[in-house]
Formats: sequence, C-alpha cells, structure tokens
Amino acid sequence: MGLKSILNCIVEKLILRKEDDPRIQTVKKNSSKRGLSIGNTDPYDGKTMDGAVAHINGKWKDKYAGILNKKGVKHLFLNTAWGWTCDNYDFLPLLNTLESFFLLDGRDISIKQVESLKCLRTLELTVLHCDEIDFSVFKCLETLSCYADKPIPSVSQCTSLKDLSLSEFRMGDNHQISQLHNLENLYISGYSNLTNLEFLRSLPKLRKLSIYDNRHITDFSPISSLKHLNWIDLRGLKNLHSIDFLENLMELNVLLLECGTIESIHPISNHQELKAISIAGSKFSIKDGDLSPIETLNNLSMLFIRNKRTHNARVNNLWNWNNYGKTRHDWIKH
Repeated sequence: MGLKSILNCIVEKLILRKEDDPRIQTVKKNSSKRGLSIGNTDPYDGKTMDGAVAHINGKWKDKYAGILNKKGVKHLFLNTAWGWTCDNYDFLPLLNTLESFFLLDGRDISIKQVESLKCLRTLELTVLHCDEIDFSVFKCLETLSCYADKPIPSVSQCTSLKDLSLSEFRMGDNHQISQLHNLENLYISGYSNLTNLEFLRSLPKLRKLSIYDNRHITDFSPISSLKHLNWIDLRGLKNLHSIDFLENLMELNVLLLECGTIESIHPISNHQELKAISIAGSKFSIKDGDLSPIETLNNLSMLFIRNKRTHNARVNNLWNWNNYGKTRHDWIKH
C-alpha cells in the first residue's frame, strides 16, 4: 500500500461514524463548529496546553492570520477529517506566534512553506511530501513526527530534537539519526527497511525506544548500551528471539514485546524498576518455559504473558494502565 493510500485510510477511518471509536468522538466534537476555534485545550485529547490553541474546521480565510496573531496562538491544529481545507499553504509565513503545528492533510499538495515557521518546538505532519522540507531550518525543534517513506536527511541536522517519530520508514541505514545526541524518545514504524541498530550507541540520552514491524534487524545487542532506557516497545520484529540485551538495563519501567519464540525471560530477573510487562504475539512462546523471573520483580503492577502448556506455571494476568504503579505480588500460580 502506498503512502497516499495509507493517508486516505486514516482520513476515512476518522470520518466513519463509529460510536465506539474515541477518535471519532473527537472528530465529531471538533467538527460541530465550523470555522476558526480558539481555546486552551488539545483538540485530540482534551488536555490543557501552555498557551492559546486553535483549530480550523473549514476553508482557510485570509482574516484568520490576523486573528491568530492577535490572540497569540501558540498551537495550531489542521485536520482534513474535521473539514479543514485550503488552496495552498502560502499563508503559513504570516503566522508569527506559533510554537506547535499539527497537520493531517492527505491531498497531493506542497507544504514547503512550513519552513517559514522557524521558531517551532513541535511539528507533527501526516502528509505526502515530508521529503521536500528542509528540517535544518528548525533550530529550536524538540518534537518531530512525520512520514519517512523517502529519505529526509535534513532531519539529522535538527540537533535540538528530543522526540522523533518516523512512520512508514524507508530511509534504510543512511538515516544519520546517530547525530541526534539529545534524543530521548525514538519511534520507527511501517515495515521499515532498517537493518542495523548500531546507531543507537550514539544516543546516550535515549529513554524510550519503539520499533514496529521490521523483518531485517537481526542483532539487537546495541540496545544494551542505552543504560537510561525506561520504556521499550518492540513489535512485529521477525528476528527477535532473545532478550539478553535487556539484562543490564536496570532503569527499565515498561517492557512491551510482540514476538515469536524467545529463549528465556531470565535476562529481566531482579529488574526492580519494572512496573509493566507485556510479551505477546500469535506465535509467542518461551523456549525454556521458566516463568520464575517474574517472581523476582517486586514492583510489578501490570503483566500480560499468554499462558502456554509449555510454561512451568500459570500467569495471573492483569493489564490495565489504571493499575500502573500499584504493586502486586501474586502473579504466578504453580
């Protein structure tokens, strides 16, 4: 599936009227009022933000630029699923108070004018042409989320980045992420063509690592160099068969794995900071069948490990983020 098709699917899912989908509730709420709305909450999750927030449901009007500047709007959300549209993005250079810009637009339209927003600290783009943007102009950028279906080498020049999310990753091993020494959170997804994790050794500040859907990575040992990791989320990694790389990551709080057969869970024994563990997958199993390492985790508050006949005990699973941090000890039933 091409990127344009993926974007269209995202928009279609947001437009569908499914009562049980929280994303749709957000779309409904924010689609009810047409035109420009200004408040102080994130229109996606309802959380209060640090400054004026605007979103536009409808077509861009020239008068909006003056209103946004006069109100000192810091955060702008534009989403075609809410009815947002414009002829082009030539209006962006007129917006001189923005610190955050969130855009979902599945149309074949240039967004190069986003480069004029040089003072951005947060930029989230779900668009077709991220590769046309020179990200090196954003000297203050701390959070970037975009599609990387084509090489975007200028991302490596955003040395102030702390949070980086790259979806539909097709940048191979020439991504130069290793230059982002201030990076704290890294997310890579989309059946990526990444084959080597050696670059992680150059990211000493990394605290959260998420890699989804990869069939090429075979060596996970570079993760062991990330001594300050507290969150690991590895899903759909075909060649993940051992978690030995976790043995010395003693600051780990959350471990989320989706895999096939792994040799053993002994590498997480006595990890006293671990509070949540989920190890799943349609073909998941633990080769040595030994669940005793779970009993060494004194601060565990959430656990999901699918019970198998080959395991030496049963797991009393409890998986609810409302329980995170609430210690429990009766995880294993012999």
